[in-house]
Amino acid sequence: MQHAQKNSTLPIREKGKPITTKVRHNSFEQIILSLIEWSREACYRRGNSRDDQFLPRIDVAVDAQHGLVTIQDNGAGFTRGALRRLMIGENDETPSLFWIVAEVLEIHTCAGPGENWRFMGTDTGEYALEPQSAGEQGTRVSLHLNPASALLVEPFAVERILRRTCCLLAIPLYFNHKTLINDMIPPWRRDDLEGTLLDAYRMDFARAFSNGFPPLCCFPIERVDGIRGLLWVYDHRRQTDEDHRELILFHYHIEAPQNVPELLPNWATFVGGVVVASNPEGAAPHVGEALVNGLVSLGHNRLDLLRAIQERHGSALERAALAAGQELATVA
Repeated sequence: MQHAQKNSTLPIREKGKPITTKVRHNSFEQIILSLIEWSREACYRRGNSRDDQFLPRIDVAVDAQHGLVTIQDNGAGFTRGALRRLMIGENDETPSLFWIVAEVLEIHTCAGPGENWRFMGTDTGEYALEPQSAGEQGTRVSLHLNPASALLVEPFAVERILRRTCCLLAIPLYFNHKTLINDMIPPWRRDDLEGTLLDAYRMDFARAFSNGFPPLCCFPIERVDGIRGLLWVYDHRRQTDEDHRELILFHYHIEAPQNVPELLPNWATFVGGVVVASNPEGAAPHVGEALVNGLVSLGHNRLDLLRAIQERHGSALERAALAAGQELATVA
């Protein structure tokens, strides 16, 4: 494997050269999410500095005609040493994951005065890392896709990936420079709302994520052990043996969300929700506690909603009372 140490330009393979690596759509998605995670971390690094005027932003752009995907942020950027460790490492090889989909990977980054760098690597193993003219702080990563992967780069498909995986990202994420992907702020970040306004916003959020059944009422999962979220009771009449549990888990770092109904109690067959967790394995007790507390609170504050739940899900509530004990005895 040859490595170009000082080249300012590197050869790019001719389009149409046979690709031996099998390309899967989930590989493309994984790479895009990994690059967005780089941007998220870079924005947090810059945000933790003393730059009070910093407004973080991430952009994902697709040029389907030329097989090009670009991820750009205005975060902290990479120093030469950090970029070399990230992209070349001790083995003098660029990360193999990128070459599943890309022929050429190009990075332009600025981490501050004197730290302006351009990295360029190819799937043949060649790379160059060199200084570039000063620019605005941040990083731009460009993936020049191989022919097989270029077939995956339909703008609507990439936008769908972003909306599914990054809709709760706290940093504004734009697609093709104009479409805000994460335009719905989760209710646990709406410190400007309270009372009935917050309740109404929670219901709107639940409707957006519910699996076809409208929500009847919502219960927040308050912040504890890195867990936040929202649960809701479905507003539909159900048969005794139906299990409609659905809990969509988002990680604090960027990766595809998962449906993890097992984090809900077995008896909660009429409940859906969304949870963000840094430690998913430890989330189940907090999810169950939030659900029990929410149901019990209805007995004190909203008897009308409690009666509606009893009417729709009475048999499930009876099983809940048996499983959860005295806490739910009054709502069954």
